[in-house]
Amino acid sequence: MSDEEQEAVQRDFTKIRDKYAPLIDDDLAHVERELEARKQSR
Repeated sequence: MSDEEQEAVQRDFTKIRDKYAPLIDDDLAHVERELEARKQSR
């Protein structure tokens, strides 16, 4: 793979990460809240 192709792939992954990272963070925060709620209900 040429340097230009590698840079293009890196740009694509950066775009994907930037687009979806907030969604993943929101999902992780939701899971953490659910786990904490379950601990407190015991």
